[in-house]
Amino acid sequence: MTILNVGVSHRSAAAEVLEKLTVPPEQRGSVLARLRAVPSVDEVAVLSTCNRVEIYAAAHGPAGPVARAVADVLAVHGRVAAGQVWRLARVRIGGAAIEHLFTVACGLDSMAVGEDQIVAQIKDAALRASKRARTQTTISTEGISLARAGLDFAAAHLGGLVALGRHLAGRAMPSQIPQVRAIVAAEAAAYTTRQDQTIAAPVIAAMHAQIRQLADAELARLHDRLPDLTDQRAETAATVHRILRKVLHQPTIRAKQFSAAPLHPSLLMPAPAQGVLAVECRTDDPVTAAQLRTLDHPSTRAVATAERAFLAALGAGCGTPVGALAELTTEPVIRLSGVIAAPDGSSVIRAQMTGAASDGDALGRRLAQRLLQHGGAALLYRSQSSVLIATTNGGT
Repeated sequence: MTILNVGVSHRSAAAEVLEKLTVPPEQRGSVLARLRAVPSVDEVAVLSTCNRVEIYAAAHGPAGPVARAVADVLAVHGRVAAGQVWRLARVRIGGAAIEHLFTVACGLDSMAVGEDQIVAQIKDAALRASKRARTQTTISTEGISLARAGLDFAAAHLGGLVALGRHLAGRAMPSQIPQVRAIVAAEAAAYTTRQDQTIAAPVIAAMHAQIRQLADAELARLHDRLPDLTDQRAETAATVHRILRKVLHQPTIRAKQFSAAPLHPSLLMPAPAQGVLAVECRTDDPVTAAQLRTLDHPSTRAVATAERAFLAALGAGCGTPVGALAELTTEPVIRLSGVIAAPDGSSVIRAQMTGAASDGDALGRRLAQRLLQHGGAALLYRSQSSVLIATTNGGT
């Protein structure tokens, strides 16, 4: 399950567009029904005020198509062009969506920073973050409510939401915004951890159930062999199950820890150059090339170059069990870790090298050669042979 947020607010859209997209209470049911009809959406919530319209959804499958479909529902509701809504919308996925919700609940994203009227639409975990922010800091008292700002503004004979925004922009910002942002980040991280730990719940429950079944079966056999243990049967069973609970305690904790934190590369090395977005253009288009260079991220380019060079030097493909992870330590130094494994995981060879970030290509090739010389060549041959056999048997 993925939590995603599609929102249009005063930060990205004009007041007249927000007015069209606003979901009044009497229309909320029909909008929710259309959102629930979006494929892959399991749960959905609508947050709508005069300054924002946001959709929070729990979905399975790719987040991109779901976000686009949600934006289309908003466009139909507001009778605004779908392309315009998509351009104005901000899409947040996973932890970013959760942290944004907490930020909104605390009033940090409001036109009047620190106002608390939006909290009435938000429940559960977001409400907890908001309560901490307002009890542990002075964000509410230092800020100003949107209603109060409106009264002040009306008294000054100024009209319109845009002008009100300019009026609010001239006020001093609350001094404890950094402290509130720290609370939001901590609560979002805690919520994400709790959600990740629930992933392990079915595995843990199945493990405990299987152990209980095995214990009950062994106890039944014991009682058949020793029928005279009639008076001690309950005590024996309780003792056995108590011991098993103690034995399972540590594995249960470890299962929760593994589900709540990324696996260390020593346990699971990622495939080379994962999570890197590349954009290419024609060589005879210098204008586009110059524009794309402004998007280039040197650190990402450096580590991706090292990992790709490692993969190329091995001559390995997507189906080969190899992994690589390049990390920038003290710039401009890259630490590159690599692994080659047997197809069945029975043998694994690892190595690590460091080199200049400016020469990631050479670093990747050197690490590949080291692994090949220390048994990696034989493992690659086994892997490629197994792929050949599987392809031949498959008749393709």
